[in-house]
Amino acid sequence: MNGKIYAYLNRVTFGPRLQDIAYVEQVGWEQYVSEQLEPGAEPPELEVMIREKEYGWRFDFQEKSNQSTSRLEYYDLRIRDMFQRVRESDANIDKYEMRRPFFETLIFSWLKALHSPWQLRELMVEFWHNHFTISADIEDGIAACVAAYDREAIRPNVFGNFRTLLEAVTKSPAMLHYLDNAVSRASPANENFARELFELHTLGAENYYNHLYDDWKKVPGAQEGMAEGYIDEDVYEAARAFTGWTVGVWARDKQLPMADTGEFYYYDPWHDPYKKRVLGVEIKSQQGPMADGHQVMDLVAYHPGTARFLCTKLCRWLVSDHPPESVINRAVSAWTEHATSPDQIRETLRAILLSPEFEANLGTKIKRPNHLLLSFVRMTGAEMTPHESVFWWIRKMGYHQFTCPFPTGNPDDAEFWLNSDAMLKRWQSFPELEKYGLEEGFFAWDVLAKTPADLDEFDELLDHWSLRLLNGFVPKDVRAELRKIFFQDLPHKDLPKLQQEHREQYEDKVKQMVRLLCMSPNFQIR
Repeated sequence: MNGKIYAYLNRVTFGPRLQDIAYVEQVGWEQYVSEQLEPGAEPPELEVMIREKEYGWRFDFQEKSNQSTSRLEYYDLRIRDMFQRVRESDANIDKYEMRRPFFETLIFSWLKALHSPWQLRELMVEFWHNHFTISADIEDGIAACVAAYDREAIRPNVFGNFRTLLEAVTKSPAMLHYLDNAVSRASPANENFARELFELHTLGAENYYNHLYDDWKKVPGAQEGMAEGYIDEDVYEAARAFTGWTVGVWARDKQLPMADTGEFYYYDPWHDPYKKRVLGVEIKSQQGPMADGHQVMDLVAYHPGTARFLCTKLCRWLVSDHPPESVINRAVSAWTEHATSPDQIRETLRAILLSPEFEANLGTKIKRPNHLLLSFVRMTGAEMTPHESVFWWIRKMGYHQFTCPFPTGNPDDAEFWLNSDAMLKRWQSFPELEKYGLEEGFFAWDVLAKTPADLDEFDELLDHWSLRLLNGFVPKDVRAELRKIFFQDLPHKDLPKLQQEHREQYEDKVKQMVRLLCMSPNFQIR
């Protein structure tokens, strides 16, 4: 097996499988990247899992528990249809129904991460969800919109144009609720969304200049119409630009003349129409509907600070926690060259993934908890149905999918994921997954079906699994310790005889060895 290909795929997939490695060895890395950047249809068996299989779900609310088994009925529903269904349902289950789109999106995303051949797309879906984070735990109205957020804002734009993605996110009811722009109106405007637009979504905190300047005229470049950074005044003015960008859910309670659909709605009476100034650019008064907000998005999306901030973050995600300046510059060049292209993000990713810096930094990133369990399942050949117990373990390990308590999203650095408490929970996750998964029926692992039956020596057995899981790297002292653990309490050391006469014990020992390999430092790396 080609060790370099293993390392490539370990970085851009949720766990490289043997067949994936063989395929890339055949077509080459550059061809594989091009194919991943132009994803095609999903395999029929995955579509069956998504459209026809039933999944169990449970929600606890006010000391009551609701359990059900059904297909993914809500993931594809338009928000207006979902809200209509909830309004027509029994009032006692409204809370559960409102949260079902969130839970179904969890299942959908795990099915894709486990089984889709388009692994790079799924990796970038995770990246953009984390960049434009929301939390379904804040309120049920956000939970109800998670599926539409994933389906309409994030997924269609993962390889597209950032300005298009930014507007899709800005208009998403999930984001409008999460950062309170749904209630923002003139005098005074709510500043939550505008502040995160600058600090987290576009220019980044490093381009916040308020500690240096308290007047927009003093910011370098502002009087020429291209401020290098932003100050609080820009946040206040941008917040005014997005007044009236709301959600059609207020009609019943406030008797407003807007559609009661739960979808994006521009309500002109709430908009502040007067002159504004953002990043040194004057926004004229009395422009047409949403024109102010569109102009602000243009200013921040095409700003040089946004290019560097986002390209640094992309390089941190794909290259290293501390990416070399050379690869950031390479990404910024591609990002800027394709600023108005429909494939801006695609071409930026191509520049990163085909760079020498990408190859030079393989084996330096740490798997997040979801990557850890997903790679365990994919690389061992086990079978897992997404289940609430798995999601609970992931949160226990510190990863919050669609529920991050902070707008900064889940951290993307090794130190956060490798503290002593987190490592203990990581090690515990593999036996827990097997134990509870087998008990509750969402996990199956025929380890012997993935193990050659004609092995004569322990070293051959270890070589097979270490190659599959760790690219073959097992230090001599670790190899000796694994041998000792494997044969402990077994009647003899003859592998063929063990397979024939003590098959159940042999299977348990192979599973134990595989779990130990997955607990090793090298398996934590992506």
